[in-house]
Amino acid sequence: MATVQLCPLQALSLPGRRSAPDARNVFHAQRDGCSTVDWQERVAAALPRAAPVTYINVGANKGYRIPEFLGLWSQQPVLDHARGWDAHLREYAKRKRLGFLKLYSCGNCRDCEAKPPQPHNRSGAEMHLLELAPANRALLAHMIALAKLNNRVHLHQLAASNVTQKLPVLTKLLTGDERGTPLYGKKAEQYAKAGASTYVQAVALDDFVREQRLSSIYHVAIDTEGWDALVIEGMRETLAAKRVALLEFEVNNHGLWRRGQKEARTVSGTLHLLAAAGYSCFWLLTGSLLPASGSCWLDDYGGRPEWSNLVCAHEPEVLSVLDTIAYEGYQMRRAEGGQLDMARVRAKRRDPRALKSQKARPARTSACPRGCCASRCSAASACTCR
Repeated sequence: MATVQLCPLQALSLPGRRSAPDARNVFHAQRDGCSTVDWQERVAAALPRAAPVTYINVGANKGYRIPEFLGLWSQQPVLDHARGWDAHLREYAKRKRLGFLKLYSCGNCRDCEAKPPQPHNRSGAEMHLLELAPANRALLAHMIALAKLNNRVHLHQLAASNVTQKLPVLTKLLTGDERGTPLYGKKAEQYAKAGASTYVQAVALDDFVREQRLSSIYHVAIDTEGWDALVIEGMRETLAAKRVALLEFEVNNHGLWRRGQKEARTVSGTLHLLAAAGYSCFWLLTGSLLPASGSCWLDDYGGRPEWSNLVCAHEPEVLSVLDTIAYEGYQMRRAEGGQLDMARVRAKRRDPRALKSQKARPARTSACPRGCCASRCSAASACTCR
């Protein structure tokens, strides 16, 4: 059988064998960003890490990254893992009468169904959570205290950006809503005049890392609804020093990813910034991992998926693991006749709780009127049931 020529990964000392020939088709088949690729446990096992093993979560929202990371890097995980976390979220929603949180407590990607990792001897987990929405910070503070995690999980009343500054945000964001973003342009002016906005302190992660005296960070995860590129630009110094082992961020058609914006950012531009710091990135697609950096780049990627994540690394051992997972996915698709299991993908898309399209709807500043479909509020003061 002829060897398939695949693009090399620039950060590996040996030529890679990997970007799949069907990458373009796999990318265009992507519709929702809920990846089913099991990569975190394999990456965690790639290299031993000295304590503390630090995680920075920018846009922590409902906090599902807490049981996920503590399960991977602690011998004292969250009780009942994600299921237990969801149970406490629903209890909080019931007690506070938070209809939106009750409806979407499980997370857009069915986070509440995540399984705990296999038994291991890893330890040293420490987390820093940044969240701009006051309602979500209150929720996270409650959850952290309830699980008695204050010594390992630190909540900061901060957003993140490319520079340390104050940013305008909506005064009222629903608890558990993942669509909260800074306001800018005419929208910022309109909400300010209406008295419907306030300011939150944002920090460049380079400044945050210095203030917290973090010598190394295992994982930085960014989910800022279209502002991810700015957050990455705010950590140039940290990335250039290769103090971050894993960087994960979201790409969609919102915020500064949206073409036509005055300050719009591009995926290729962000990957070039990361490549200059020595990082190679992979698309985390629904059922596939695809190399995206260097010669693995396809012009199609500049069109942006509706919603997906990328994970980036610089350590050869970690890149080798990600590279192998990507190649295994290609081999599996090839064995199945080169076709994606689109029936499974479509089934996932039919589940409204698994769709990131919730985040595409305008942010609401008040609850739906009684008797209206909670998931169909289209504005702060009106609701359209379809």
